[in-house]
Order: sequence, then structure tokens, then C-alpha cells
Amino acid sequence: LSTSTLASSFGKVITSMKKLADYKPEDLASALLSAFTYNIAQISFLVASLLGLRRVFFGGSYIRGHKSTMDNISYALNFWSESQMQASFLQHEGYLGALGALMSYGDPRDENLNLEESQEENSHEAAGPTDVTSADEHNDSNIFPYLLVNIGSGVSMIEVSQYTAFILFIICVLALLSAKAILSGNW
Repeated sequence: LSTSTLASSFGKVITSMKKLADYKPEDLASALLSAFTYNIAQISFLVASLLGLRRVFFGGSYIRGHKSTMDNISYALNFWSESQMQASFLQHEGYLGALGALMSYGDPRDENLNLEESQEENSHEAAGPTDVTSADEHNDSNIFPYLLVNIGSGVSMIEVSQYTAFILFIICVLALLSAKAILSGNW
């Protein structure tokens, strides 16, 4: 392995004869942060690969404004995907978790909700490499579908299609209109 390859988090701590108290707290915190973010990136890569997605968007309070965390995630996703995926980071996504929870609250038995079509499109064999070549490569202006990873007090992932994005847009518009009505006293 090259000297820049991370083979094990806390490798020196485990193999050396030093006591834990001999290490600087900031070095341990940095190693823990790196281990956590590399794991998130690897799991995100694996989920995106299984779903046949090339785009991964990250958001949430854990990474918001933390350049080193975003750099670690970008580096790791690029490494594991062999430069086939790129990490993108959202701004102003404070209510993303609430929207995701609302979206997952839908009843799959609802006659108006058609999940079968999207399940057929995303069924992939686990054996063999994932083909990351898709029709949307020819039209890079279309960002759909993509994997959305929200990292806050927990980690959640959702595949976002044009349909999902449209629903999120409608929810945001309704929330803004409701907030405007409440603030203006017209509620």
C-alpha cells in the first residue's frame, strides 16, 4: 500500500506500546472523524452502486460548514468509485430530515402511489460489477436520479427521482406559503 492509503483507522494506537493518554485528544478526535466520514462515504458508494446511481448528494448538520469532513467524504467516494462518482454538498438544507420523514410516511397500499414502476427500474443483480453507464450520461443537465445522504444525529439515505423531487418541491412551496400566511396574520 502507498503511504497515503488508509489501511486502518487508529492503526498506530492499536499496534504501538503507547497508552491512550499519550496521544493528543485532537489527534484522536481527528482520527475518529476521518474513520466516521470514510465509513459514511464507503456505505454511500455501496448503496449508490447497488442502485446504479452515479450522483451522490450529502447534506446535514454533521457536515455543514466542516471543510475537512467534506474533503474526506469527497476523497473517499472518489477513491472507492474509481472516479466514477462525485460527492456534492447541499447548502441551506436544514429541514431535509423532516422532509425525508414526511416522504417515508406515505402508505405503500395507497392506490395513488405507484411504487412498482420505480422498483422495476432499480432492481439490480448484486453479483458482478455495477454498470455506471446510463442514459443520463448523455444529458448531464439532468441530475436525476441520485442518492441523497443526510448526516445529522443519524444517517439516512434516499434515492431521489424526478417524481420524488417534484413532491419535495410541492411540500417546500406549501410550507413557504403557510409560513407567509402565519407571519402575515392571515392564517
